[in-house]
Amino acid sequence: MKKTFSIKKVFSLAWSDYKKNWLLAIGAFLPIFIINILDMSFGVHETGTGFGRNFNFFNSGGLGEVTGSVATGAALEGSIILSIILWFIEIFLIMGLIKLFLNMADRKKVDFGDLFRGAKSFKHYLLYLGTYILMSLILGIPTIILAAIGFYALNAQTFLIVPVILIIFSLVVGSLIQFANLFSLENRYHLIKAIKKSYEMTKNDIVKLIGALILIALMNVLGALPFMLGLLITVPLSTLVYVHIYRSLDPEIKIAQIKEDGGGTLEK
Repeated sequence: MKKTFSIKKVFSLAWSDYKKNWLLAIGAFLPIFIINILDMSFGVHETGTGFGRNFNFFNSGGLGEVTGSVATGAALEGSIILSIILWFIEIFLIMGLIKLFLNMADRKKVDFGDLFRGAKSFKHYLLYLGTYILMSLILGIPTIILAAIGFYALNAQTFLIVPVILIIFSLVVGSLIQFANLFSLENRYHLIKAIKKSYEMTKNDIVKLIGALILIALMNVLGALPFMLGLLITVPLSTLVYVHIYRSLDPEIKIAQIKEDGGGTLEK
């Protein structure tokens, strides 16, 4: 029999877990937040200021222009390397972060060190990274193609319809493949097989999954309103909802008597 989930129950369980572990839940996001700040300050982006990005490509002035171009090239190369390094570190921390939240959902003992124990080995890290990139390509390539069609549309009707198609595509496909990285994180399935397992697990609950995604998005929008402070609650809570849905739908995992007030076991 196919497993399903209750939106009300997963939000209730997530809130219960957050209340018990709120300080750890917030603290676990801080390293990733710091990495993103570093990347925005020193990494490569189209706009903004910071080391390696504070160039003026429209400068003119003889020798000054030539010297500035050489310096800009060196700074740009350094920024690209830094951005790549920070991205690899962030992926490593995301593995630990999700593992930490899975342990919370499973009622296991958790500590800050779990943030650095997501990858079981270098091979495991590479397999997770490959699965992550594959998911990004499945969502990203059609999105880029549709966006290009909309951008170069010859009529207003096409220009207006494409964003709607993009939203529907992202919600549906994103819902179907969203758990592939969790299969990979737990070192159970990777790459194409992880994508297939996620699809098989989610295809019968697509409407509820889309509903849950919309609720999570709305919750984070509301969390961002009071000077972003609400995100300290809504982002960890969203992650807990995400892992509880995964556990509820996983046909290979039996969750025995997990109550909203805690206690319970997880069995394979």
